[in-house]
This record gives sequence, structure tokens and C-alpha cells, in this order.
Amino acid sequence: MPFNRQPMNDIADLNNLESQISFTYQNCQADHAYKSHSHNYAHLVLIDEGIAEVKTNGQHLIAPRDNAIWVPQQTEHSCATKNVNQMCILKVSPSVQGLPDHPCVKAIPPLLKAVINHFIASGITEIWNASQLRLSEVLIEQLIQAPLMRTYLPTSCDRYLQPIIEHLNRYPGDEASLDDWAEKLFTTERTLARRFKKELNLTFSEWRQRCRFIHALDRLKRDPISIQQLAFDVGYTSPSAFIAMFRKYAGMTPEQYAKLWR
Repeated sequence: MPFNRQPMNDIADLNNLESQISFTYQNCQADHAYKSHSHNYAHLVLIDEGIAEVKTNGQHLIAPRDNAIWVPQQTEHSCATKNVNQMCILKVSPSVQGLPDHPCVKAIPPLLKAVINHFIASGITEIWNASQLRLSEVLIEQLIQAPLMRTYLPTSCDRYLQPIIEHLNRYPGDEASLDDWAEKLFTTERTLARRFKKELNLTFSEWRQRCRFIHALDRLKRDPISIQQLAFDVGYTSPSAFIAMFRKYAGMTPEQYAKLWR
């Protein structure tokens, strides 16, 4: 898809155009990784296929197609794309009110997707005329209303939580209970539960579920594995329970996600 600037035809009085968005584009012929950095503008990371990942402030944000990662201005973050052909960065002015003040994943509903795709297909980088300005206002309104998706995996250096986190990141299918961990770490289940909520704002089971989801994403993109086997490997005794969890976080089934990588 060529990313060419729109010709300046049918332009209104540019002095009266106060656009709050702009676009940049990048063709990705291979997997990309971007070191930690920040911007003086907020932005939305959009991809045409594959998956985008952003790590920031102890969060691991993952966005497959039809989702996007929101990064507020001056937020230190690193970014990676996997199996992405084209990436679009939607820059949003700090003057826009109503958007999250923290990094998160936004679902992209059909109307918002259609408006964004119009700008992308036209190769628009800056707003040049009144009709584009009106459409940009629709985009902002829909972006504010777009639902949040919680797919991040927080981490902690807490002396009790860190060994649990490191172990489950290596062995996501481990079924050890919080009481089992308390015995190993010479503490109480209540203490661990309290620290999970305080440090990670998640219960132990919620954190482990997200950990299993991230590992499932990695396996699906690398291995031709059956869904039943994958479910067992990441700690689910029922494939249907695994599929329900996966759909909750990814907005698609494991089979649909795996097809993105084939």
C-alpha cells in the first residue's frame, strides 16, 4: 500500500484548520525492535497484521490486529513488532481530552477501524482540508469511546513475588497454589495474596492467567501445535476453558491467531 501525501486540492482556509492528529507510516519487512524512548506527543500504535508489543513501567502490552497500543506523551517505552507488514503511528495532540493517562491496549471497533483505514489508504500524514478535519474529529471521538483491553503482564522485584514471577514465566503450566508457594518461601498465603494485590494490582490467579496467555501467543506463532496440547502445556485441563481465556484477552480464538503467523 503506497503511503503518498494527499494532493492539496479543494483545500479550505488552512489557518482555520486545527487538526489534533497526524500520521506516520513504516513498512516492516522483518521483525522490528525499538529501544526505550519517549515522545512529546501521545500516540496509538496500529498494525495491519501480526502483533505489536510495548513494554513500559512494568507493563507488557500486547496488541494483535484490530487492537492498538496507546502510549501517552513523555512515557518511556520500548516497542517490538512481529510478523507486521505495515505499522502506522497515530499522533494525538496533548490538547485532546478524555484519553487514558496511562499506557493501555485499545480495541478498534468497526467504525473506528473504517475511519483509520481511510486515512491510511489515502496515505494522509497531515490534515489538509476541512473534510479531513471533520473526519479526524470522528476518529478522536471514536478513539475516546473505544474499549480498553487489559493484556499487560506487570512485574515486581518484591522478594516474595519475584521468584514466583520468574518461575511461572519459565513454567507457565505449573499448578502450584499460592499456599504451595507460601510454604516454599517460608511465608503465609495471606501475605502473598496481599502483596500480589498491592504490587501488581492483580490476584495471583489473574496474574498467572495473563502469563499463560502471553506464553500461548508465543507458542502459537512458533509451533504447529494442537490447541488441546497447548492448553495442557500452559496449565489448562480443558481446551474450552483455554479458548475462552484466549478469546477474552485477544478478541479471537487461538486458531484465528495462529493463522496470522502461517
